[in-house]
Amino acid sequence: MAHAIGSGKRSAIAIDSYLKKEDPEKVIQSLLVGYGPSVSIFPYFHPGERIRSSHVVTFEELNLDYFEKAKRVEEAKYLLPERTKGFFEVTSPFTERTALEEAERCFTCGTCNECDTCYTFCPDASILKGIQSLSHQVDYDFCKGCGICYVECPRRAISLKEEER
Repeated sequence: MAHAIGSGKRSAIAIDSYLKKEDPEKVIQSLLVGYGPSVSIFPYFHPGERIRSSHVVTFEELNLDYFEKAKRVEEAKYLLPERTKGFFEVTSPFTERTALEEAERCFTCGTCNECDTCYTFCPDASILKGIQSLSHQVDYDFCKGCGICYVECPRRAISLKEEER
């Protein structure tokens, strides 16, 4: 299913770019995330709104303490005698309810969803909320670089870099 969603994003971007007389391949290349084929559609619709990292967050980097376990929705498959009767789909489509349940399992890795965990745990009160269309910002005049916000962020939306001297 994730591949279908990715293909849909690429198709929508390519069609829109073509209609705007832009090179669809260049536009898609500018939206790649990391080194693989993943495309982020957010910067296409909101250019320059958020600075994004090219780092692709792995499952091992997530702070799973903040997520409830949820079982994957099993696809219903037609029985073998039914499958051999024609060329229809082998698996039945999700209902709206099951599609929403499956979508709720998404961790939104690397994306801030304004959970306020950084704001709650920051001992220096250096996390500012709702400044200049960005959801959260760090006030570097108060930040001591302890890294608690980085460790506690469930989605690894925060990166921590050593300051140059």
